[in-house]
Amino acid sequence: MSPPSQQITHKRSRKGSPLPYLLVIASLIIVAAVAIDLYLERIDLEIAVNDQREECLLEASILASRIQAEAISTFYLVVGLARVIEINGGITDAQFQDICSQLVRSRPGLRNIAAAPDMVVKYVYPLEGNEAAVGLDYSKHPTQRDSAFKVKKTGQPLIAGPFILVQGGEAVIGRFPVYVRSPESNERSFWGIISTPLDTGILYKEAGLLDPSLPIEVNIRGLDASGARGKFFYGHESISQSNPVHFPIELLSGSWEMAAVPKGGWLQVSPNATYIRSITGIVTLLLLLLITIYYLFYGASSTAKKWSVNL
Repeated sequence: MSPPSQQITHKRSRKGSPLPYLLVIASLIIVAAVAIDLYLERIDLEIAVNDQREECLLEASILASRIQAEAISTFYLVVGLARVIEINGGITDAQFQDICSQLVRSRPGLRNIAAAPDMVVKYVYPLEGNEAAVGLDYSKHPTQRDSAFKVKKTGQPLIAGPFILVQGGEAVIGRFPVYVRSPESNERSFWGIISTPLDTGILYKEAGLLDPSLPIEVNIRGLDASGARGKFFYGHESISQSNPVHFPIELLSGSWEMAAVPKGGWLQVSPNATYIRSITGIVTLLLLLLITIYYLFYGASSTAKKWSVNL
């Protein structure tokens, strides 16, 4: 029969130390804590980015609405001039100069206004600096013929550009059909077209697009009012590769499309990552501490009791 000391040694070796179990449980707690932390950070980031998108869309919609309102309200003044010609059955140079001076004074973005009865420019305001435009025959002009006759054919306004102007700056060109009624038959017949360049620099400034405090970065596409299918003409094209929000800018004819992202780009890290990591870290340490205390006291006490029974 083995001595008592040998029996105690044998029992101890069978029971073993609680340390391996403690390490396994601690490892599982740490892995679970890391997984929970990553999950919470991902959820927090998704919520933050969704909030960013809503704010970005709101800013883009406000900005697009301002650009739209500024452009349309300006062009509508020119439409009003077309209605005056229609009502009066024509216009004199003195009347044209007087009306246009008031329009340009109220809207500095209007660079000039030209009227072309029978597709030949006859009236220009201001005349100074634009004398060469008088007598221009749209039917013979290689670059303006197609757009001028499209206005005549469709009877609808046409927005073209923006273009870099010879005299400097950039402008979007509005062309508007003018009709008059015959006194005898009261039927409308084509009188000609009115053309005016709207300075985009002034348009952007008045709409707030050039404001340095603007919280978003934008680009605009839709050259010749061709909408989302058109070419870019403002901002960096790379913005469209950064998952932007989109907002249309409706014009009298056609549209532009604005793409916008927050300045600095979308969030890439959870804004509350430090807080989340601190909480999960504290909870993990507390759990590890409790497990350690449990095994040090309860586990050791339980082992001692079994040893005493065996003795």
